[in-house]
Amino acid sequence: MSPRIMSLIETPSKRILPGWKVYAEENGVNKKEPMETFDWMPGDASMFDDCRDALASVEGAKEWLKTFTATKGKASFLDGMGASIPLSSLHSGASGSSMLWTYKFLLNNWDTFVYTTKKSSAVRKYRDLIPPTYVYRRLVYLCDEYKENHSNNTLNEIQTLWSTYSHTEKTVEEIHAIVTPLLEEIDMLDEEQRKVQEEEMHRSMMGCVEFHYEHPMRWFDTRDGSSLRPVHPSRIPPRAMDEMESMYPGYKEHIRRVTLAIQSLRSHPIPYTYYSSPENTLFLKSFMERYEIYPGKLT
Repeated sequence: MSPRIMSLIETPSKRILPGWKVYAEENGVNKKEPMETFDWMPGDASMFDDCRDALASVEGAKEWLKTFTATKGKASFLDGMGASIPLSSLHSGASGSSMLWTYKFLLNNWDTFVYTTKKSSAVRKYRDLIPPTYVYRRLVYLCDEYKENHSNNTLNEIQTLWSTYSHTEKTVEEIHAIVTPLLEEIDMLDEEQRKVQEEEMHRSMMGCVEFHYEHPMRWFDTRDGSSLRPVHPSRIPPRAMDEMESMYPGYKEHIRRVTLAIQSLRSHPIPYTYYSSPENTLFLKSFMERYEIYPGKLT
């Protein structure tokens, strides 16, 4: 038997369960909750209770937050109403702003907030209870192989692997019928997680390229580009490039000039250090003007 299969046998605490949909229903993932109640949340929900009570203590604050729109380039929630909301002293400025953004979302999308919060926690717990994905994949593969060769070795491996994660005796056909839809569910969960991570990475990248658009001098932190993501204009993903062009027409031309300037800077005869100084700043301003590179204005 392969070392990989042997390693699986050493983890008998995990079990093949009826499936994610059954688990989610049994654990209340789909159950709706009363508005602005947080006793159902996994972990410590005190910050949400605190934010709810802080908003309730300021007349009109909740309605103000529901419709709040941030101004690009300015710190969030610094107007009169935002500054008057008495959040917990445990919050820093950044964490307080993050809490208010989260609360704004849940006020406008309560059922979505409840479901995604429950699901995120439940998926992690479900994953901890079941075998790794490749166990299901291996079982499906072996069952398909057994249909072709009826090998005793294949049958023994199926039964050994199945009995490691299930106390019920099943035939090869029954195992195949059970595991195949479970694998499809797991693949679906994996794809959903991939999309979530992809969106998070995209939002992070958009923040980086918008920052460089406002502060193009940062592209010249070093002779090879910025010390921040995405380091070099060539590393801006096509989706981010297209979205920036849509929001700020002429952005692609701006990036073309930045790229040319970086290439030129590498061979520039004037000494240029990697560290900020008044001399470097003056040099770079003049250098950028030569390539018509100017700070963009976010809208």
